[in-house]
This record gives sequence, structure tokens and C-alpha cells, in this order.
Amino acid sequence: METNKSQIKKGLIGLIVLVLLIGGYFYFISDEQAIVASFKDNGQKLSDDIINCEFKVISNFIYKNRKEPWSDKNRKIYYETSNNKIPNLITFAGLSTKEPKIKSNNGDSPVTIIKNDAESVVLIEQNDFGDMFTYTIFKQEKVAVWHKAYNFLPAPYALLSMGYCY
Repeated sequence: METNKSQIKKGLIGLIVLVLLIGGYFYFISDEQAIVASFKDNGQKLSDDIINCEFKVISNFIYKNRKEPWSDKNRKIYYETSNNKIPNLITFAGLSTKEPKIKSNNGDSPVTIIKNDAESVVLIEQNDFGDMFTYTIFKQEKVAVWHKAYNFLPAPYALLSMGYCY
């Protein structure tokens, strides 16, 4: 009987240690990162005409295979993620008009609305070089995804960011 109780105690201690190890793994080893908005959300819904979005974390991707472009050898996609201290602020204006614009540090640019319903707004911008930028604003969640992709000095390049809107 004593041996049975001893085995049960050892089993319980082993189970507790296992639970602590698994919990510690997920608590300390998890590399999940998050950002918060630099503004206080006052609970108002997004405007139908002007939406401001701030993008703080940006991931860049670039493909490189300079030696043999058509070969599977040396094919690599390099990426980095930066967390800017000062967010990129982009304003989408005139969303309820026929000539919506994007306003940023580079000035005003026309955008085309692809979708605008109760769930989201999807906008496309094309710069002078023909590069396309896509913005998807999720109205209920008040977050946006910014994507751009183009050929950047002989290699495909992409940028992906997600940010808060108000």
C-alpha cells in the first residue's frame, strides 16, 4: 500500500513538473510579438469619407538569385521586420467621392476603390513607375493591411504591414 502511494506521489510530481515545463515553454520561448496603437480608440466607427491608418511594423521581402535566374540553385528570399518608433501615417480621403486620394509624406496620390462595403474598403494605388500598392481596411476591427510588390533593381521586392486605423 505504501509503495502504491509513493508511486502515485511520484506520478503527480512528474505530472506537475511536465505541466510547468510546457507552460514555461509557451510563456518564455514563444516569440509572439504585438504592437498597440499610439492613440486611444474612443469606440467610434470609422468615417465613410476619411480614414487615418498608422503602420508601425513593416516586413520587407526580396528575392535574390543573381547567378542563375532560371535555376533552382541559389534561390533565396530574404526578409526582415522592423518596428519603427514613429509609425507611417497614411490618410485615405474622399472615400465617398469619385476621386479618392491617399495623403502621406510623399504628397497626394489618386487611389482606386475596388471594394467598399460594410466589412472593408480595398484600395489600389499605382505610382509613376507602374508599381501597385494595395490597402485593405477592415472597418469593424479598425485595422488595415498595406501591401506593395514590384521589381526593385533586378529583383522582386515586397512590403507587408498591418496597422491601426481611426
